[in-house]
Amino acid sequence: MKHWLVVILALELFSFATVGQTRVPVKPRIVISTDIGGTDPDDNQSMAHFLMYSNLFETEGLISSPSYGSGNKEEILRMIDLYEQDLPKLKQHAKGFPTPASLRAITKQGRKGAAPYSGYQTPTEGSEWIIRCARKKSDQPLWVLVWETLVYR
Repeated sequence: MKHWLVVILALELFSFATVGQTRVPVKPRIVISTDIGGTDPDDNQSMAHFLMYSNLFETEGLISSPSYGSGNKEEILRMIDLYEQDLPKLKQHAKGFPTPASLRAITKQGRKGAAPYSGYQTPTEGSEWIIRCARKKSDQPLWVLVWETLVYR
């Protein structure tokens, strides 16, 4: 289900800027927060699907923020390693894919484990990165995509 979210967002967020009389596509600025590597492989599947379409986005951050389980940024880095193997084939079909090195540079660790009742305790590498991205000067909004498991009690 989550991989469809990427496709839908790609279609809905893909906007156009006018340069003279030519319409030029503008890539949406995004940060992805994911509980990848936790107790469900769905985010690994979503990450693989996202990376296949990563040329459609201006990806500014990939943040591991597991609510529980053993998820961490190393799992995102592992997925980037797999992307790197497939990148030559992807480039045969489209241009503009981010380099594996650029994706690794924006991969950050969020909180590990369940959040406290208050929802916040201390800043993380991931939360500080989101703030840094949000403060960038840009004519476009920053879209924060949250891939998380919701638990209702």
